[in-house]
Amino acid sequence: MTNNFLIENFKHLTTTPENVEQLKKLVLQMAVQGKLTAKWRADVQTRFIASPELAQSPDYNARALLEKIKTDKEQLIKEGKIKRQKPLPPIADEEVPFELPESWEWVRLDLFSNYGQSLKIEPKKIKEPNTWVLELEDIEKTTSRLLQKVRFKERKSKSTKSVFQKGDVLYGKLRPYLDKVIVADEDGVCTTEIIPIKIIGSLNPYFIRLTLKRSDFLSYVDTQVSGMRMPRLKTDSARNALIPLPPLAEQQAIVTQVEKLFTQIDQLHALAQKRLNYREKSAKALFSKLNHAGNDTKLQEIWKTLTAHFHTLTQSKESVKQLRQSILQMAVQGKLTAKWREDVQTRYSASPEIFQSPDYNASALLQKIKAEKEQLIKEGKIKKQKPLPPIADEEKTFELPESWEWIRLIDYGLTNTGTTPSKNNPEYFGRDYPFVKPAEISLKGINYDTEDGLTKVGLKQGRLIRNNSVLMVCIGGSIGKSFYTNRDVSCNQQINTITPLAWISSEFLHYFFQSIYFQSEVWSRASGGTTPIINKGKWERIPISLPPLEEQKAIVTKVK
Repeated sequence: MTNNFLIENFKHLTTTPENVEQLKKLVLQMAVQGKLTAKWRADVQTRFIASPELAQSPDYNARALLEKIKTDKEQLIKEGKIKRQKPLPPIADEEVPFELPESWEWVRLDLFSNYGQSLKIEPKKIKEPNTWVLELEDIEKTTSRLLQKVRFKERKSKSTKSVFQKGDVLYGKLRPYLDKVIVADEDGVCTTEIIPIKIIGSLNPYFIRLTLKRSDFLSYVDTQVSGMRMPRLKTDSARNALIPLPPLAEQQAIVTQVEKLFTQIDQLHALAQKRLNYREKSAKALFSKLNHAGNDTKLQEIWKTLTAHFHTLTQSKESVKQLRQSILQMAVQGKLTAKWREDVQTRYSASPEIFQSPDYNASALLQKIKAEKEQLIKEGKIKKQKPLPPIADEEKTFELPESWEWIRLIDYGLTNTGTTPSKNNPEYFGRDYPFVKPAEISLKGINYDTEDGLTKVGLKQGRLIRNNSVLMVCIGGSIGKSFYTNRDVSCNQQINTITPLAWISSEFLHYFFQSIYFQSEVWSRASGGTTPIINKGKWERIPISLPPLEEQKAIVTKVK
């Protein structure tokens, strides 16, 4: 697999940070398996075909490099610069996680490092105020990007530090799954939770860093940590860890290839984000035009443009959300059903009296609602309410079709706010009626299967909300969230409810509640700072549009 092939075939994976992270992990794993440098090795074979002795040098043969490392290590032990460690066991076949190229070797980390033997220093002995003091928090998890470089004069820690030198690989052993590994670009000191790995021999520290970030190494580490709250990689486990060792020249080739591919991936991600931002801006502008289209001709022009570029304009969750909001806004303004009304006019042109019925005339439907309320008042089932003022022209924020009417929310039906029976009485709580709280309401439905429910006795202390009602959260960050019921329920005081009269569609009302217009009205009328709340009195006064019965059904079908 060539690098160009890799990049070309993964362009579509660079649209999100999560995908970029996964793609980089794939590149890294291919690198440490020698798959990125297969062509490099083939070129080397061709280049040195007349000089076969070069193929046996540490630059091009890991076995020769391994012997050189062992010699260098023995010399350091002889000079007293490092301690001789307990011999490690031979590498068994079942330990090897993947096959290596012929010129590579598997080794244990301890073979070429002094893991766990770094010098310690007390802060009072640090004389230079500009000494680099590294803490785990300075390194970004997963990416291992150095977030900040803090000096001793800025961070005068009292704890013991480990000393490191330029070129050491600094490995975060605390919660190693956070994957924090960097190469020191200058001398300094660090928390003892970071292990300075001094490399013996002339190995490339940047390649060693890559091997400590590969997927199979992280999986190994996950099985070797100790401690529950603050898991750490055990020293013996780190010394025993397997490292794939390429020849010296190939180590540098791998580092170069990985840096190149990572740069290309980042560039592709930046380009993808730029395109996505442009699309989101274009979508937002188009949806805004859609929401404010003044007539059907203009609406059809915008809708034609939108459908022609539908795939492009719905590439992000935000654009999809905006499109849904635009559809709902068009619905409550009667723009989704303009053609439906034309068809109705044609279909019943010979029976004009039908346009005076509640099915096709909102004024007639409103009279039917008022008559039903008067009957309920007469029967003592509801109380007579103080009349609300007529809806002023400035409250009518958009024009309605001729067959529609502006009314206040309370005119739609019976409004209530939930209540919670006393928790001190266990006989109030059971499984007879679902007891709905804000968490149970989503834009996809209501969760009725909860542990909290009311008994028939408890319902008398609570509030019965009849089937076909709409529940809307009236407090907190999820204020305005709503859905309609398909059974009798009760709810708490954080929810306002409306039970529509005269067979008004509760689905239509729910869709109306989620429109840009209604959500804006709810939030503008809500009081409170960090915890907004809209009381029932303010809520039921909100002006809303009333379509005829049959058009409500048509709108619900169209929206779905």
